[in-house]
Amino acid sequence: METTYARWAKCYLDRWFWWATQSRLRPMWDFSWVLRRNEDGLMNYFRMPFDNGAVEGISNKTKVVSHKAYGFQTAKSLTRNLYQCMAHLPLPKTVHRFA
Repeated sequence: METTYARWAKCYLDRWFWWATQSRLRPMWDFSWVLRRNEDGLMNYFRMPFDNGAVEGISNKTKVVSHKAYGFQTAKSLTRNLYQCMAHLPLPKTVHRFA
């Protein structure tokens, strides 16, 4: 199944590339050559459909936790806070709350 899917994608990309280069639209021509230069990477996705969405999500959440605290004094406190937020652990009873 994966090989059929990859072949179909290659055929579609080739047809689209021909159309884009014949269209006389300079931005389409430029973009089509960017795709052509990166064709191996594009076709790898169709052979093995993995993406890095989960990694990007974790990275974004790390940035949010770091920005909420306006930086940490030590790496240990950042790590502790990340574990706390990403694992959805309950807050310890020693934490003071203002509400």
